[in-house]
Amino acid sequence: MTKFLSSTNQNSVPVDPDSLSSHIISRSMPFRIGSFLLQLKRFHTRFRISDSLMEHEHPFFELVFTDRGYIRYTVDGRTVNPDYDRRRIFLAPPGLAHRRIVLTSDSCLTLLQFSLVPENEEGTVSLERLKREIMEKSCSLPMTSYLKSLADSWYEMTEQRPPLWTERTENRLKEFLLAIFAENFAGLFSRNSLKKRLYIHGVRQEQIVQAIEAALDTNLDMAGYSSLIGLSGRHISRLLKQSTGMSMNRYVRSRRIRLAREMLETQNMSVKDVAAALGFQDVSYFCKVFRESIGITPGKLASFSKKRDP
Repeated sequence: MTKFLSSTNQNSVPVDPDSLSSHIISRSMPFRIGSFLLQLKRFHTRFRISDSLMEHEHPFFELVFTDRGYIRYTVDGRTVNPDYDRRRIFLAPPGLAHRRIVLTSDSCLTLLQFSLVPENEEGTVSLERLKREIMEKSCSLPMTSYLKSLADSWYEMTEQRPPLWTERTENRLKEFLLAIFAENFAGLFSRNSLKKRLYIHGVRQEQIVQAIEAALDTNLDMAGYSSLIGLSGRHISRLLKQSTGMSMNRYVRSRRIRLAREMLETQNMSVKDVAAALGFQDVSYFCKVFRESIGITPGKLASFSKKRDP
């Protein structure tokens, strides 16, 4: 079974990509992009491959790019140029017969499959237009430096910070897909101001969540988040409330406690170390908040977890 590429971080834990994919897909909710709802269907990141794949088709959009090596695609029997390396992205619409040819041994690919469901009649028209534009681009999109930075970011999350990969990786995946559509098919999302607002709204919500996730081990205040995100505190609070149903303080606390529970259940860490890792300077306060949220003290939870997994 394939594994993630090893990391230089000695604390890195290899993760089975099939397990990662099934976890993300099972918990992922559809999210709005323009006049569509996007639902992730399959996700494998950095898996090694040395064999070519025979011609096939499926009912989803398929997006593939390489982290190492070269691959070539044929679409309906025709070769798609150029050969794909780290600078290109292959994007195929549903129902398109395509074949993958591996040009270098031990190539390393990332693959995503997703569906786009129109929310209205205009969305149905836009979906057909999107498929046509993909074919006009020969299923080949540029891997810009911004897209590459997003991909590198989620590699780092999954490989170097196992306790944090779940929601952070999913959010970064969504940000990556939003950026691809914005950079390559902007016309489909600017026909009216409502669509544009929906797209920008979704991106900003993702930015807020990402900023919070990145600062969970700090005591960053609202002024700090405003500076980091580039929005006013009031705007951040409103968007976060709309996205999660929670205030900033409640959301940050719930995320810290959730991660603390994961750490105590899966990592051999003391309560003091977990509290410090998540920005709690007062261990007693951490224990109080944890018990209020979970119904058990962190010490007892850690003890139970050790008994289950000696």
